[in-house]
Amino acid sequence: IEERNDSYNDVVDDILYNDQAQIQQRVELSEVEVKSSEYGRTEFSSLPSQYEHAEPIRSRIIKDVFHLMDQIKVPRRHGLANDFSRRLRDALFVVDEDDKKKVEAVLLKQGTTWNEKLIKNPRWLFRRVKRTIPPPEKLYPKVKQLFEIYGPLKCARTGRSLFDNEAWKQSKNILKSIHEGQVSDPPGFSFYFHMRKDRDGLPLYRCCRGTNSLEGGIHQNIIRKFGSFGASPELTDAVLADYRLRHNIDVGTINRYGRVHKGHYEPWLTQHINDMREKLGLAYTYNEVGVHRYASQLAPSDESFGIGQLPSSVLELYGIEQIDHTSNSSVKQYTSSSDLATLVILCGSTLQIAGAQHKFIARRQGVVYPILPVQTQAERDKFDNILKTKFSESYINHRIPDFEVFAKIWSTIVDGKNFFYKTPEHLRSYYNVWKDFQNI
Repeated sequence: IEERNDSYNDVVDDILYNDQAQIQQRVELSEVEVKSSEYGRTEFSSLPSQYEHAEPIRSRIIKDVFHLMDQIKVPRRHGLANDFSRRLRDALFVVDEDDKKKVEAVLLKQGTTWNEKLIKNPRWLFRRVKRTIPPPEKLYPKVKQLFEIYGPLKCARTGRSLFDNEAWKQSKNILKSIHEGQVSDPPGFSFYFHMRKDRDGLPLYRCCRGTNSLEGGIHQNIIRKFGSFGASPELTDAVLADYRLRHNIDVGTINRYGRVHKGHYEPWLTQHINDMREKLGLAYTYNEVGVHRYASQLAPSDESFGIGQLPSSVLELYGIEQIDHTSNSSVKQYTSSSDLATLVILCGSTLQIAGAQHKFIARRQGVVYPILPVQTQAERDKFDNILKTKFSESYINHRIPDFEVFAKIWSTIVDGKNFFYKTPEHLRSYYNVWKDFQNI
């Protein structure tokens, strides 16, 4: 363990001082913005200079590192913005030395180096090496030092410091999370799975840590596919259902069976074919994602996806009227793989019906009228009116109203046309918008 800790110290010292001499020279020549430096020292004054827990905290509930790094908003046009982002990344993630040596040997044959590849194509590197986030007693002082060095540095073009006041506050929050063990990898657990080898014989890994590869791989893909369609909630729900199925089959095939999925995305057809082959005494195989020998005999899952229902206790608490829509549902209940294999089942109409979107949301939420954010002009006016009349003291003194009570009052005016149900979270969210309009 001591050898590993010393190795990490050497790596981070290299990140802070020795790597990329030209960029380091720019850091040394950059002027320090005095006010920013003083503000940073004030923010950090309540933080310990070193990790102080006698027994390090080994949490198994850890923050998503991608969002952690994204908390600090720095000016993208600042001359040191990209350099800071790379160094923060390399301080948080420590590369496995054995994997690195194998990669360096291949890069040497290709006439390049680790550092050159790191700048030009880091994605290529990080698919071929494991990375760990060190324990808090090692990570905390190094990241704190990184913030203190880079935060107050001026941009040569604009004269702005890399960190503004908000960035210093967020960096303080990050250090608190690191200090409490909410960032470091849990001991004895690896987030990496060996998938296969590339043509150079290097291992290709899959990482299950929450990073931008997971975030961008799902969210951005969905946005690109139909984000500009102006899709209704019903179409969005249907498209997401199809996307979930296809994505899970693709990912599940790679992770469970180590191969790329080739074929259709209707596992119920494969299920029915295999069931029929088994009954006829022919060869069959259930070695595919979404297919199980006893699938039609298993009880259905109670899981729901897409637009879901709130617990009955919550709905009752805020006076939201519930209704059971299942009796009016045209969705067919499946009792055999033959039913599942039906290619097309029409469950509704494509006619444009007034209020269809609201009715669909209400049906999925299990309520009489949908639970929606503040959206109509009538709702905005009513919000202002209730705030002034029912919470006059809070309004006059610019204090936050009791949104639990607010939600109960709101439920009494819901009509399904101009006013729709709200939760306290909806009202609290709009309150922040309302304050901006009022210049509070």
